[in-house]
Amino acid sequence: MDLKPLFHTIFKTFNPYSYVELDERKFRSALKYLLFVIICSIIVMFILFIPFFFNAHNYITQDAAHFENLTIASAFVLKEPFDILSSPLIRVDMQQQNMTNEFLLITPDTVSHRQYLVLGRQVDKPLIKSVDLASSENARMLVGLAVIFVVPSLFFWSIILFTIYFSIIIFLTFILGLIITGSFRMDIRARSVLKAAMYSCTIFIILQLVLMPFFRLFWIPLILYWLLFFIVLFSRQIQSKDKEKTKGAGSSKTGDIFSHKSSGSSGQKNKADLRDQYDVDENGNLKGSGWKKRFDEGNDGYVEL
Repeated sequence: MDLKPLFHTIFKTFNPYSYVELDERKFRSALKYLLFVIICSIIVMFILFIPFFFNAHNYITQDAAHFENLTIASAFVLKEPFDILSSPLIRVDMQQQNMTNEFLLITPDTVSHRQYLVLGRQVDKPLIKSVDLASSENARMLVGLAVIFVVPSLFFWSIILFTIYFSIIIFLTFILGLIITGSFRMDIRARSVLKAAMYSCTIFIILQLVLMPFFRLFWIPLILYWLLFFIVLFSRQIQSKDKEKTKGAGSSKTGDIFSHKSSGSSGQKNKADLRDQYDVDENGNLKGSGWKKRFDEGNDGYVEL
C-alpha cells in the first residue's frame, strides 16, 4: 500500500482550492483517507503519552511507599478444564500435572512448559499468588505488566471509539453544510458537501488527538474545522461562478467569430452581385458610360482610368 499519496492529501486538505481535485476522487478513497488520518493521529498520541506512563510508574512507586504492607492476592477455581488455543495448545487444568502435547500447561499453582519450548524435559514455574505493592520492585513490575497487556487493547478500542466519535462530528457538519448551501442557494451537490466535511475534518482530528497528552481541547479544533469547511464551500461557489462566466464569454466570442465570417462572405456576395449588374466589353470598359472604368481582377472591382 502506497502511503505517500495519503500523506500528500493531508497538506491538500488545508488548501481550499484543492477541494475541486479532492471532490473528483471516489467516496471510498475519502473513507480510506479518513481512517488513515485517525490511525496515524492515534499512533502519534500514544507515542507522546510514553512519558506519562513513566510518570505513572513513579507515582505508584512513591504512593506505595506510604504503605507498610499492600498485598494483592490472586487465585482461581475451574469448573472444568479448557483450552485457550488449539495450535499451539495452551491448556488450563486444575488437576493435570504432567504435560502431553501441550505447549503450555497452566494450573492454579504452576505454569509448565518444555525446556526448549517443544523439546526437553518439563519445566514448572510457580505462579505468584500475591504481590506486595509496598515494594518498589513489585510496583515497577506491576506497572510494566499493565502497560504490556493494556496498551494493545487500548489502541484497538481507541481506533473504534474515535472513528465513531469523528463520524458523528462529520455527520453534524454535513447537515450544517446542507443548511448553509440551501440558505445561500449554492450550486453544490450534497455528495460534494459530504466529501468537503470529511477531508476538512483533518485539522480537527490532528489537533484534538495529537494535543491530547498536553491539552484537552474541543472547541478550538472544532471552530477551526468549521471555519475551514465554510471557506471551502464558499470558494467552491466562487469557482463555480467563475467557470460559468468563462464558459459564457467563450460562447459569445465564438458567436462573434462566426458572425464575422458570415458578414465577410455576404460582402463577397454583394461584390459579385454588383459585378454582375454591369455590362463589360472585351477590354474591360463599361458599356454605355462616358467614364473609362476598368475591371481590376486583383481588387475585385472597377477602378477609374
